[in-house]
Amino acid sequence: MFGGVSAEVTLRAASLGTCRALVAVTNDDVTNLEAALQGRAMSQDLRVVLRLFDSDLADRVQRNFGITISQSVPNLAAPAFAAAMLRREVLGTISVGRRVLLIAEVPIQAGSELDGLASDAVNAPRQAQVIAIQRHATDTLELPAPPTTSSPAVTA
Repeated sequence: MFGGVSAEVTLRAASLGTCRALVAVTNDDVTNLEAALQGRAMSQDLRVVLRLFDSDLADRVQRNFGITISQSVPNLAAPAFAAAMLRREVLGTISVGRRVLLIAEVPIQAGSELDGLASDAVNAPRQAQVIAIQRHATDTLELPAPPTTSSPAVTA
């Protein structure tokens, strides 16, 4: 089948009327949005999944139209690349809406900026949060409780 993905005639030819969902995942944000909105106009109960690379636009579309937005591969991979550049061991990533939280192990070296700081002094809104402390070479993780101080023998 050939045709514009957002054209009503193309969507009808693709049997949109009997579909339970429409997935619009081309490399073009405008095309994806047009297809999603046209599909929703043709069938109010249609589930729509939409890929948008512009995260601000994606937030607005999801909020205003109730359309599920998929994460783009570059957005998901970016935190891991950033962590590798910063020489941090990435333990995992967690997607929360259009944001990705990076879980990393940060060894504290003697004389570093973190050496001697209380764990709550390390926390920076929207940037960093100490979620566990591992002292020396043990396998035991502790939940930070102020005034926990970091030292070269501690990994945050």
